[in-house]
Amino acid sequence: MSESKPESARISDLTYRNYDGPLKNRTLRWWPVTQAVLRTNVRKPGYWILVGIIVLIFLLHGLVAFLTRNFSNMVPSDARQLITFKGHGNLYSDSLASALWWLNLFPTFLIALVVGSGSIAADNRANALLVYLSKPITKIDYLLGKWMGLFILIGAVALIPSLLLYLFYLTTYFSEGFFSDNPTLVLRIFPATLIPAAIHASIILGISSFSRSPAMAGASYAGLLTVTGAAVTATIGSVLFNRVMLDNDLGKDTRAANRRAVTITCMSVSGLSNGIGCLLYDVDPNYVKVIPPPQLRRKAESPEKIPLALLAATLIVFPVGVAALKVRAVEVVKG
Repeated sequence: MSESKPESARISDLTYRNYDGPLKNRTLRWWPVTQAVLRTNVRKPGYWILVGIIVLIFLLHGLVAFLTRNFSNMVPSDARQLITFKGHGNLYSDSLASALWWLNLFPTFLIALVVGSGSIAADNRANALLVYLSKPITKIDYLLGKWMGLFILIGAVALIPSLLLYLFYLTTYFSEGFFSDNPTLVLRIFPATLIPAAIHASIILGISSFSRSPAMAGASYAGLLTVTGAAVTATIGSVLFNRVMLDNDLGKDTRAANRRAVTITCMSVSGLSNGIGCLLYDVDPNYVKVIPPPQLRRKAESPEKIPLALLAATLIVFPVGVAALKVRAVEVVKG
């Protein structure tokens, strides 16, 4: 006959009842994850150093545009084109596109490296997924929160300075017909700056999900961008442009081939960002450094829209999908 347990070993709490308080909508469950990403990264000195560099880039472009505009008013109208930017003659969109190119050259990549390399890798190393996914959030909430945090950190440093530069042009040249001549320019700033931010946020998030080391994730991210950029620009792009030069020397119509070569050159991460800026700001491809050989620069064509749009969508969606497969939810087994 089994002995009964002593009275002190029994738990009897008749005051216990199920929680009947307010329940928050699950659509905002990703926000605490985003807040954690923001709090962690705004404390990094490297992030603010890069922000300072970006602000300086926009200040210099605003100063150059201001001096160019004032000096051009002092010379005859037929000579103004000699001192304007190299784009289609719109000083303001050319200036914004040039600043965006400088951002895409290194700062955007470095900011994504600083804020994103440990986004999931650090959680893998610290087994923090056990904490995140044991809370009332799903894997989708977790990934959305991480992605939004990276997107805000990367996109803000391009969007806010661009809007401030636009505001400077608007207030300075409003009486000279700035807004009537550029009614949609402010709307084009948003996709031109935020699409590259979304691409970088997705790629670094996807890479980080495969590693337990932020340093290894950052190195993989840097290697991917470097190798693909060199392969597309230096190898495939050079071959295509050489073919266009040969046809050009033979007197053939090379506009379609030239556009195809420019489009292919834009099919890397940095090239894609520049190509998007070229299309949205409506500037000469040479001005955003999608540069064919010197013999073809005066005949440069803008890249095709559809291939760039498809590649951008793929680079935004695919890495996040891969991360969703990699991140495992925690299953609670009840006895």
